Amino acid sequence: EKTTCKPIAASFCQGLGYTSSPHPSGAQGFTLQPIGQIVETACSPNVATLMCRVAVPECSSGDDSRVKPCRSLCEKVKRECE
Repeated sequence: EKTTCKPIAASFCQGLGYTSSPHPSGAQGFTLQPIGQIVETACSPNVATLMCRVAVPECSSGDDSRVKPCRSLCEKVKRECE
């Protein structure tokens, strides 16, 4: 499926250093509500960054690949939220 970049609407995903995320054509009914609930736990100051980078990754230029969060961020949030 063709992927297009769409603006990021979730308020908790603002300030990531990018403003658009891949959105596959035909993706209907996708919601960030479960991500928002995780972010609200505030178990780590970095949980919003991690969740947003997973759920609404940065659009990369020229292809359909997604820019994934770095391993160190994943491990840090895991440690802080265990």
